[in-house]
Amino acid sequence: MTAKGLSALCKEWATNYGFSEKSNAIWRENLVGDDDNKCPFFAIIRPEQPVSGPYSDFSWVIFPLEKEGIMQQAVVGLVVGSFGFQSDLEAAQLPGWRRDFMRLKNGEKTVFKSDFADIESTLEPLLSGDLLRVELKSRLEKYKTVLSAVEVVNFDNFEEAHRRIQLWLSTYASLRNWGGKSVAAVRNRILRAISTTEQIDYVREVKTLLLKHHYVILQGAPGTGKTYTALAVAQELAAKQFFIQFHAETTYADFIYGLQPRTDSVQLLFEPRKGVLLQAVDYAKANPSQTVVLIIDEINRANLPNVLGPVFYLFEQDDSTHSVVLTIGNEEISRIPDNLLVIGTMNTADRSLAVVDFALRRRFLWYTLRPQPFSGANFRLEAFEQMSQIFRQYACDTELSLQPGPSYFVASEDDFEQRARFELMPLIKEYLAEGYMPKAKDAFCAYFQQYAKADLYE
Repeated sequence: MTAKGLSALCKEWATNYGFSEKSNAIWRENLVGDDDNKCPFFAIIRPEQPVSGPYSDFSWVIFPLEKEGIMQQAVVGLVVGSFGFQSDLEAAQLPGWRRDFMRLKNGEKTVFKSDFADIESTLEPLLSGDLLRVELKSRLEKYKTVLSAVEVVNFDNFEEAHRRIQLWLSTYASLRNWGGKSVAAVRNRILRAISTTEQIDYVREVKTLLLKHHYVILQGAPGTGKTYTALAVAQELAAKQFFIQFHAETTYADFIYGLQPRTDSVQLLFEPRKGVLLQAVDYAKANPSQTVVLIIDEINRANLPNVLGPVFYLFEQDDSTHSVVLTIGNEEISRIPDNLLVIGTMNTADRSLAVVDFALRRRFLWYTLRPQPFSGANFRLEAFEQMSQIFRQYACDTELSLQPGPSYFVASEDDFEQRARFELMPLIKEYLAEGYMPKAKDAFCAYFQQYAKADLYE
């Protein structure tokens, strides 16, 4: 295939994704190169830009390298016009564009700027490494500050090269919100092309980590299935389960050891009582061939230093040099039995709760559950995907941990309207009141008008 042939094929793909030179974009092509433009290219730019010469804003571009009429290599990606930003600055400053292109990551062949609004620094890994052939590297030198996200595509496998180019083109088409006569069909085609990530089997991954490291914290936003996953892992391991949910009044006596009053005595008498942890330890010691799982739900809701006391010293993944011996009641404990595994869950959206201190944090592995769709018949997939798109577009990295999980979207069509109005909408209003995702306010308003049939603000 020649560069000219690739250009024609890409234009055909773009048309399938809703590209129209009459309405939504301009096709530019210069496969010869000249003194002003030493690198052959073809590109799609915004429709209000000039048909030739310098331009502004984000464009989809391919820089091809052809030898003896055969494509050898190309750089495909997102490029800012040499006049900088005119209409796309806000999009460049939001996380959404970068996050959607990051979904196309393909190992070392893909390079991304950390800030898409930056047109001053150089996309250094592309030009300093060995990804590019010498001819293409020298040609791209003049564009080194305006390359926002690119992939180096080699044409030793034409089918794979075409697939990767289509992914970049369909992502650009999606972000530009192109559409044709059948907008729904175009959008579905684009989304299928972009969807490269597989469903994560959280139970399998957590089980593997737990068996290797023994102590794991599952963290995530409300509704992501943290407790469900913890219970499912224990069930898969056929384990004896011990369960406790921490709260503000949880004490050392509840979790470790304390005294409780006797209710069958006339006099006020107290007797020792083992907490959940000590019960689990004793059971594990007595049954060394059985797996035991202790689940600590909402681990960050309690005052952890008060609840754990010195016991956190026992949670050592590598206890080869461990020499701490604790006396609890009439027992001495120097280590957690090997057959006792601990899973904690933590809600990342509740910022009013205690922060886990670093001394305890290093003793656990931290696994984040991200919202992902269910496959059940009552799962409101469209509503879930639209909520996900709002977070992907507007949330910074820390705000991503606030996205409501899939549990909120399991409901019949009629019931979901109530759930959206009386569960999701109050949660989102609380986020906005706390100062999270302020630029997403209009998007959230439109979302709840559609699904809750209610105004976010009256």
